[in-house]
Amino acid sequence: MVTLKFDSNGNKLWSRLAGSSNSDVGNSISVDSAGFVYVVGTAGGAVDGQLAAGGSDLLILKYSTSGTKIWTKLVGTSGTDNGYGVATDSQRNVYVVGGVAGFLGYNPSFGSTDIVVLKYNSSGYNLWTAVSGGTGSDIGYAVALDAEDDV
Repeated sequence: MVTLKFDSNGNKLWSRLAGSSNSDVGNSISVDSAGFVYVVGTAGGAVDGQLAAGGSDLLILKYSTSGTKIWTKLVGTSGTDNGYGVATDSQRNVYVVGGVAGFLGYNPSFGSTDIVVLKYNSSGYNLWTAVSGGTGSDIGYAVALDAEDDV
């Protein structure tokens, strides 16, 4: 997956290539109040030394303002998992949404695919994970925060 940063005049400041040796997709990007860049998508295999859990996994990348990769998170189940949305709050915490196709940590599986919401601090530490859905296929495609930083 490719991440590019441009200035306000359209001049490319930097570009970065990241992902697995398989098919990868970038689905959403967010910039926090300090200018750090978060990219969310789907990876088809291992990324940055992190082993894949299943068919595809939710991928989160953090870059500095100058394009240096700060951290990578690969999250998944034994099934097909995807990341679709990302947002940051006033404390620079990161919220990611997508879909997971099985048990994720201590969270149960409700249907064939369930909505997942993950919260990380700016250092990449997972603060919480929530999974929800019905008996069918449920996927979260976007995430937003209100003025009180509620999801």
